[in-house]
Amino acid sequence: RIALATAGDITLFEPAFSADGMAVRCDILERRDGRYTLTEVKASTSSKTDHPVDLAYQVAALSAAGILVDHAYLQLIDRDFVYQGDGDYRRLFRLEDFSDQVRELGPSISALHVKYQELLAGLEPARERGSHCGKPWPCGFQARCAIGEAEFPISLLGLSNKAFVEAARAENWRDVGDIPEDFGMTPQARRIREERKQGAAGPHTEGQSDS
Repeated sequence: RIALATAGDITLFEPAFSADGMAVRCDILERRDGRYTLTEVKASTSSKTDHPVDLAYQVAALSAAGILVDHAYLQLIDRDFVYQGDGDYRRLFRLEDFSDQVRELGPSISALHVKYQELLAGLEPARERGSHCGKPWPCGFQARCAIGEAEFPISLLGLSNKAFVEAARAENWRDVGDIPEDFGMTPQARRIREERKQGAAGPHTEGQSDS
């Protein structure tokens, strides 16, 4: 805050801002002649589909904090760079301008912000943990969701067919051991269930011989 209030040019590394329910930590924020430039640094040689959205969210959060960004860039590794020695790395990175894409994404970011604020204000969604918790990246709240969860939850079986899902919901199966022996399952799922019932330390893994 002190740096932003100071007149003249500034360069900030990893400054954090929070406003209107949005929080962001920028990689590089620069002010030159009163105009702001945002640069997001990526350990990549090319941009990915989610990078413009990342930039657009940061620009929206900065705008909510009263900072209007004129240009938004990705700083990427230049794959053609060849180190010549003497500590000269000036051509290691290249900039890719996403200012136009960020402006186009602005309205959709605002709409998503309203939607997510409403979601956060409501009740927590009631949904069992499963493979979706790791897509597209591992969720950071899995430990919270695991509180009160069965020691060996039925999600370990990886079964998603309609018959299993409906039976699990109707009979309130939570632990692998809750599933009756006469319920048809895949051979691997049956092994996991039997080992659970026999008090095994963990699920049967590939490469182990059947007992």
